[in-house]
Amino acid sequence: WRLEYSAVSQDSTFCPESFEEFYKQRRRWIPSTIANLAEVIRNYDKITSNNDSISILFILYQFLILFSTLISPATVILIMVTGLRAIDDSLSDVALIVVLCLVSILFG
Repeated sequence: WRLEYSAVSQDSTFCPESFEEFYKQRRRWIPSTIANLAEVIRNYDKITSNNDSISILFILYQFLILFSTLISPATVILIMVTGLRAIDDSLSDVALIVVLCLVSILFG
């Protein structure tokens, strides 16, 4: 196939209209995002030598994005536990684990 410029081209997209649609979309996109970021980091030497617009700082930025994507579920759980502890300090660890498991099952 051949890619050419067309001045009269038109494009459209469908944005999620509810949180549930958005959540499902992000669940579909995250594995490919992680794979693409890992590929960029793994082949940084080829990428930076073939493209003058991409620097080592950009590769470092991609690594930070990958790291934050990987730790984000643990961050959410930590925030939830801290919030539940702030509301009621007498909650046991078992009660917190049960609540977090239920939330994970509902949104999983």
